[in-house]
This record gives sequence, C-alpha cells and structure tokens, in this order.
Amino acid sequence: MINLKTLATVFILAFSISVACADEVRRHTFDSNDIDRLDIDTNVGTLLIEQSQSDSIEVEVTIKAEDHGWSLGWFSDEPDLSQIDIESRIRAGELNLGLDEDDISADWIIRIPDLERVSIDLGVGTVEIAGINSEFDIHVGVGTIDIETSRSSTGRISASAGVGDTRVRGAAETDSQRALVSSDTSATGDGDKDLTAEVGVGDVRIALR
Repeated sequence: MINLKTLATVFILAFSISVACADEVRRHTFDSNDIDRLDIDTNVGTLLIEQSQSDSIEVEVTIKAEDHGWSLGWFSDEPDLSQIDIESRIRAGELNLGLDEDDISADWIIRIPDLERVSIDLGVGTVEIAGINSEFDIHVGVGTIDIETSRSSTGRISASAGVGDTRVRGAAETDSQRALVSSDTSATGDGDKDLTAEVGVGDVRIALR
C-alpha cells in the first residue's frame, strides 16, 4: 500500500516538473533612434511583427519546452527555461536578435516603427508581419509566411515555395509559375522597398493595401 510519505514525494516531484516546464516570458525594449535594420535568427516558433506606437522596438518572447511525448520528467533532460533568454546586439545601425537553443520553441511579438530593412531566418514555424513599411528579406525552412504591407512603399516582390504555394494580392505585373510541387510569384508595387519571402516547405501569402 502506498503510504502518505510516498504520495507526498510523488506530488512534490510532479509539482517541481510542472514548475520547471512552465513557459518563460522575456521582454526587452530598444531605442530605435540609432537602429535602421532588424535581423532575427531563431529555430522554432512563431514571429508576429506589428507597428509600434512609439519610437521604441519592443520585444516579447514566450519560451516553451518542446513536447516530445510522455516521459518520466524527473529523469529526462528538460531545458531549464529560467536560464534561457534571447541574444541581442546592436552594431552599425543593425539590431540582431537570436535564440539558438535545443528542445524549445519561442513565440515572438515584436513591435517596431518602419525600418529600412527587416530580415528573418526561421527554421520551423510561422512569420506574420502586419502594417510595417520596410524592405523585407524573410526565409523559413518549414512553415508559413504572411505579410501585409503598403503598395505605395513596396517595390519588387519575390515569393518562393519549394513545396507549397505562393500568393500575392494587390500588386501590379503579377507573374506566378508552378513546377510540380514548387511555386514562384513575382510582382511589383509602387515603391522602392523590395520584398523577398522564401519558404522551403509551406506557403507564402503577401497582401498589398
């Protein structure tokens, strides 16, 4: 028969595991006065980039342990999320943000003013950009890219999916080509800020307003 001491031990272990695996949220704010370019490099997760209501760049990242299925958590090598944070560096007007850790995913919410250029390299996940008028260079290994920006600021558009679909709405001179499972779409807006969006497996959706 299981005694009270054993039950208490199991409860404490279970509670410790749940605390250890709880999501961690990191928040950072950067003054954009000396920043005109943003570069993000991360492995797994989601990125939402939207317009800031100030001149600051606001970054909120929710870090989660990846679920690899059922296991005896106290014997597994779970990452210590409390010790994990993004890496940041500002050099020559470019803000570099990165998160390169195994066995985690990260959900980013980034609020920025219009910058000269936004570059993203994401391994697996989704990128959503809304209301930002910048030059874009977005690459995703597996996942989805959704971009909504203004036609008046956008120049040449290049959307590519190795396996998947590409769609561009609201642009001029749209040309779409499909070959077996791949898709490529080129188009132009009325501005001079080029937009490149490439996904290995997944979809690219671009809307000009």
